[in-house]
Amino acid sequence: MVSAKDNLQRYYDSIPIGAKHAISRAELCKLWNMHDRKVRNIIAELRAWDNGDDMAIVSSSHGKGYFRTRDKTEIDLFRKEMEVRARNTFAPLKKVRRLLLPLEDEDLFGGKYA
Repeated sequence: MVSAKDNLQRYYDSIPIGAKHAISRAELCKLWNMHDRKVRNIIAELRAWDNGDDMAIVSSSHGKGYFRTRDKTEIDLFRKEMEVRARNTFAPLKKVRRLLLPLEDEDLFGGKYA
């Protein structure tokens, strides 16, 4: 029986090393024989998984796909791009928090359910 860790390692090993060998998500769909959403989920899982090596799976919105690298400059560029995406994703929460926080201090039920 193949463990989940072994499966992750197989997927990880199939991602090429170096930007010039980057592989597109469409190519990964064919290689892994699965739909785009599943490939995206596996990529996310692989990026979060620390198998103890010194490489990261990176991509660029300007590049042509995914690749593994140990190059600190490439890793840092990827980090910066991901941080910008994260800030843009979480930006709407600022207003939502402002709208909801006053409710956290209010007693909406007159103490009956506290």
